[in-house]
Amino acid sequence: MPVNYDDNLKQLKRNIGEIKYFVASGIPYYHRLMQLKQGNNDHWTDLFKEFYKIQGLTTDRRNAVFEYFILNVNFDQVDLNAVLEHCRRNITNNRRYDLSFISKLLHTYRPDRFIIYDKFVHAFFRPSGYNNKVELYNTLGQAYEEQEIQDIEEIFNNNFREFSDIPRLKKIDFMIWGWGKWKKFNKQYQVNQ
Repeated sequence: MPVNYDDNLKQLKRNIGEIKYFVASGIPYYHRLMQLKQGNNDHWTDLFKEFYKIQGLTTDRRNAVFEYFILNVNFDQVDLNAVLEHCRRNITNNRRYDLSFISKLLHTYRPDRFIIYDKFVHAFFRPSGYNNKVELYNTLGQAYEEQEIQDIEEIFNNNFREFSDIPRLKKIDFMIWGWGKWKKFNKQYQVNQ
């Protein structure tokens, strides 16, 4: 099942001068979130929600997810199918699998191991032919290992040398997120690309 990011990667490289401003806006929030990563406390969960723009889950349901993660998830051996199924059945009332929210939470606890899946990652990689979200997530994880995507880390390092402590996957995520914000800005204000 294919992913197709060549044009978007070229666009990211070509427009890094503008994209880096979007990336820079998120870095201080990320550092604060990681400093406070202490578990299920209201300040941390509120900052998590703000940083990742989490919408659609009530505070009670969101806190139930955090509590489930803290008490039940072994971050070294995550069964993504089981986590998604538990959240769908017990937290979101069978409405949906919230892969975006779950991937952000996994990434926050293990930024060296888990990628983030959200609308910007989806738009960047343009995956097609996936009915199973776990298969999609795993395929995107494999794409992050491709040399062209690993080159994005180097772009981050060249533009944000003072933030070398940020994990590799987060650097790539920041760049894809910045590209997505840049695309959204250009579309909103009809700026020529």
